[in-house]
Order: sequence, then C-alpha cells, then structure tokens
Amino acid sequence: MTRRTRAAEAVTRALGSPLVERGLRPAWRRGVRVLALHGVADVAAFEALVTHLAEHYRPVAGEEVLAARAGASLPPGAVWLTFDDGHPSVVEDGLPVLQRHGVPATLYVCPGLVEAGEPGWWDVVLAAGEEGTGAEVEGTRRCGPALVRALKAVPDEERRRVVDEVRGSGGRARPVASEAQLERWVEAGMELGNHTWDHPLLHRSPPEHQVAQVARAHDWLLERWGPAAVATAAYPNGDHTPTAEQALRDRGYRAGLLFDHRIARLDRRPLRTSRLRLDADADMGRVRAVVGGAHPAAFHAGARLAALAGGRVA
Repeated sequence: MTRRTRAAEAVTRALGSPLVERGLRPAWRRGVRVLALHGVADVAAFEALVTHLAEHYRPVAGEEVLAARAGASLPPGAVWLTFDDGHPSVVEDGLPVLQRHGVPATLYVCPGLVEAGEPGWWDVVLAAGEEGTGAEVEGTRRCGPALVRALKAVPDEERRRVVDEVRGSGGRARPVASEAQLERWVEAGMELGNHTWDHPLLHRSPPEHQVAQVARAHDWLLERWGPAAVATAAYPNGDHTPTAEQALRDRGYRAGLLFDHRIARLDRRPLRTSRLRLDADADMGRVRAVVGGAHPAAFHAGARLAALAGGRVA
C-alpha cells in the first residue's frame, strides 16, 4: 500500500465517523441519496450496508423519488438504492438481503446482454487478463484493468473490435442476469430500468448509435415489463450526452442517472440526476462517509483545488 493510499484511507475513516455522519445529515435535507452499486461480492458486507441504511436512513423506491419530483414529499434521509449492469449476484445474493430488511432497489439492465447470455464487455476483458491475454490500444499493449481503462478512452467501434479480439482467450466471465432472474426480481417488488442495449461508450458513439441503444432497450423492457420498467435510465459509466438525454426525453423517461458522486437535488434537471458511488462490499467507515455526504463533498473540493492548482477552474 502506498503512502498516498494510506493517507486517503485515513481521511475516509475520519470522514466516516458516526459523529460526522450524524452532523452532516441536516445539511442535505433537500437532497436524496441515490446510491450507485454494481455486483454483490460479499453478502455479509452488503447486509451490513443495508442494515445501516434501514436503521439510519429512509430507503425509498425509484417511483417515490419520481413522485417527489411531481410534488409529493419524501421522508428526511431518503436513500434510493440502484444497481448498474444487471449482475446476477444482485438477484442471487442481494435480493434476499433486501427482502429481509424491506429495502427497495432498482436494477439497470442491458437487454442485448441478457438476450445473448453474455457478460459485460469489461468482464470479458478482465477474464482474458487473468489468462494473460491483452491487446494493443493506441500503440501500447495492456491487459486486465489497464486495458479496461484504455478502452474507455477510444471510439466505441474500436472498443468493440478489441473486446472481440480477446473474447476467445479462454477466460470465463459470468453472464449478466437472465430473463428468468429479472422476472424473479420484479416479482419480488423491485424495479428495473434502462441501461442501454449493450453498454456502449455513449460519448464515443455516433449520435444515431446512441439513440438506437436507448430505443432498443426501451422497446425490450416495455414489451416484457410495461411502463414501470421504462420510467428511469442510468447512463453507462455515467457518460451523459445531450443526444442520449434527448432520446430518453422523447420516450417519456422521468429520470436519467449519472455516476458523478454527488447527492441528488430534486429541483435539478431530472435527466441528469446525481448518484453516489459505492461498492456493495465497502467497509462501514466508507459507507458512512459516502452516504453521510462527507466523502463526496471532500472529493469535489479536492477536484476544485487540483483544478485551481493547474491554472483552471473546475
């Protein structure tokens, strides 16, 4: 562990003290904490997270947040739990925990991956990396997490080509949740939402491809689960674009979720709704720091200071 990492962890522990968390709650009365998670890797840690939310906050469903935007009231300390990518662990391991505690959640899925029975492209790359397989991107050969990062910075067509190149390496990645698993999720009273057709890099795709990604996922969800499944969407990687936003607006979406590590404001643009980044297996110090609001506040203050030091304003 580097000195910088140790320092960052020490700051997070300080920001995540129960005293700081309690003290900051009144500062966010007008906001709603929308948590952005992915898979459930550690059930015990996830149970601790859900227990904390149930005991110290007021978990709400996405439909309640939408109603609040239309004039209804939300309880103080409202928190909306969301999961991106449709990882099967959310249904297999996370759903029983949510049901035990009576906590609602929304799962954002990519129907193209569901239909094909495939994993997300990042999991394909990571599985290939475990076998030592990588690819060259912009003149440098990378594998594993480094290759995933590099692929997020190239045109989406190039990203697809490289993923296809490493797909046959022998590495095994779990497919996303099946349609039967999604049915189980919905039957349990949970929500679904649009995460595009197959998780492209929207901001690195042509406009017509962005619209098609939103539209195909919309039609698939609407046909199977009705209007409730096409009320909200989450931009893959949080990569909002005006084109994707307009595609959602044209289809009547009432919320489009970012990945910007901020507490959401109900009086802001609904198709650019902020979310807080959190891992489902985060330790309780980090949970308190993020959900309480201290960590996102410090994160963005640090970004502004870094920008000023670099001679520009964040």
